[in-house]
Amino acid sequence: IKEGLLYIRKTPILLKTSLIIFFVTVVSFNYNVLIPVFAKEILGLREKGFGILLSSMGSGSLIGALIVSMKGKKSPTTKSLVLSSVILGLCLFAMGFAKGIFAASIILGLCGVFNLWFFTNANSILQLHSSDEFRGRVMGVYAMVFAGAIPIGNLISGLVAERISANTTFLYMGIIMIAVIISIVTGSRKKNLFQKPL
Repeated sequence: IKEGLLYIRKTPILLKTSLIIFFVTVVSFNYNVLIPVFAKEILGLREKGFGILLSSMGSGSLIGALIVSMKGKKSPTTKSLVLSSVILGLCLFAMGFAKGIFAASIILGLCGVFNLWFFTNANSILQLHSSDEFRGRVMGVYAMVFAGAIPIGNLISGLVAERISANTTFLYMGIIMIAVIISIVTGSRKKNLFQKPL
């Protein structure tokens, strides 16, 4: 893990991609905490409605997987990584205004699409920009960042939702994600840290 972290630190595109993965995971991968609260307190739904919301997201992930597989011959780019994360942030922002199960289902379906699109691109960029010697270590760091960031995000979103509301938490998540991604990309361009896409 230490060698993987040092290698990522010395490779700009891997460092920036890993930072984006961390922030997106912390901010967006809180559905298991927020959707039950959102379904019950905001939409007034019970188990069936909650199941519909989760199914919508699962359907979106399936559609995202099909889209990614159809583009399998095209190499991932940092542009697609940033675009998918920003659109995901917009979807989370839109969830803050969803007042019915239909709108919420559509938005969560889109979240599923862009979640899968983002993480597939991120995974591919890390692997394709790593040398053969360090690829396994880089993916070990990726797994650590992904698995370690989810509990942090769950804790934060749970605390925020408890003090305000689930829909406002979604709205703030979207704003924070977009702001963080834009600042990372802006800082990277100024320092020329993102290499040219594959």
